[in-house]
Amino acid sequence: MGLILLIVAFRYQFFSISGFLKKSGQFLLASWIASLVIFMAISVLPGDPAEYMMGLQASPRALAALQTEFGLDKPAYIRYINWLTHSLHGDFGSSFSYHLPASDLIAEALNISLPLVLASFCLAATAGFFFGLAIAFFRFRPLRIFLLTLTRLGLSLPAFWIAVLLLYAGLHYHWPLTLENTPSSLGLLTQPAFYWPVIALALPQATWLARAFSQQLQGIEQEDFIMAARARGLSRSQALLRHALRHALPALLPLLALSLPALLTGSIIVENIFYLSGLGRLLLQAIAARDLVLIQAIALLVAMVTLFARFISDLLHLAIDPRLKQP
Repeated sequence: MGLILLIVAFRYQFFSISGFLKKSGQFLLASWIASLVIFMAISVLPGDPAEYMMGLQASPRALAALQTEFGLDKPAYIRYINWLTHSLHGDFGSSFSYHLPASDLIAEALNISLPLVLASFCLAATAGFFFGLAIAFFRFRPLRIFLLTLTRLGLSLPAFWIAVLLLYAGLHYHWPLTLENTPSSLGLLTQPAFYWPVIALALPQATWLARAFSQQLQGIEQEDFIMAARARGLSRSQALLRHALRHALPALLPLLALSLPALLTGSIIVENIFYLSGLGRLLLQAIAARDLVLIQAIALLVAMVTLFARFISDLLHLAIDPRLKQP
């Protein structure tokens, strides 16, 4: 599927091959550096990693067995090559605290985190679009002032603080805050308690997107073709909806791509506030249990999602901006 999309993109010259290869090289280099930094950050922890995971009271025999099991008795570069090779195949090793493959634990946690991030993304994109359009549309009116105030408020409040406020309000007004067990991720969408963390995550991103979109519309409004449309008798509202809107929408796509990793990292804290068994709670439990294997796996996953979103954003920039299509 990805190969078909690339062929179509090159066929219709959405971006040049040289530009794609350049961005791909940057993505691969950044991914390798990220993996190296994550591995080194764990490796340079003071003391023996086996002693760090098992505690100071562990016997020498138990420490030696753990070092052999996780390959900690090998040189650092050998451990890095083995870890990177296995990670490329989806094998992040066995969790020390759970005694299960780290990939299985992450996949189970993603059953909560993935619907949470995707629902937050849809809400942020929809609200950001309509809020941004309303801010640009209602000029010098009380509604525009009200919406601008809301965006400033949303930008000033981080997701975890909104989550705390929603949790406090839920406890005070007896809102449903507990998720019931469900056999599938889609079952979460039917539970009202699922939408409080969704709102907490989406609100800061929605206000950021609304502000960027409204500024893009206001900038396009000063272009010559909008002035020409106004001279032909179109009202300001008609010129915005018929001409400015279709020119402003493509510029929103890279911002949407960048909002995904922001939502993923934000969910790490929000999940713990609402006591959701997602990726964020798994990371907190891994840190508490000093499970270095699981910490490395989650950190690598978050880094790869962030870098891949940036890569997609760069490709969208290449496709949108004609000046960047030149080799």
